[in-house]
Amino acid sequence: MTEQEIQEFGQALAERFKQVGDEMVSTALKYMDARNDKSIKRLDLLVLELQKDKAFSIFETWSEVTDLLPLEIKRVFVEHLEKIKKTEDQL
Repeated sequence: MTEQEIQEFGQALAERFKQVGDEMVSTALKYMDARNDKSIKRLDLLVLELQKDKAFSIFETWSEVTDLLPLEIKRVFVEHLEKIKKTEDQL
């Protein structure tokens, strides 16, 4: 891979990793809110629990994959992920 390809790939992975993490947090919050809602139907709660578990499994898979990245790609990935988080914290 060229240096430009490494940069683009590492940054794209970081962007997608952040999205997957956000989806996991969002589904977990929806599930927790639903558990406290006495009017929710049991089936709807089960659907939300399955969505939460699926999102967590996807995040776990992404975490494992990113742990195995070659060093030059992982460096770009981590740097870009930190930049994304800093930008988000400023908002």
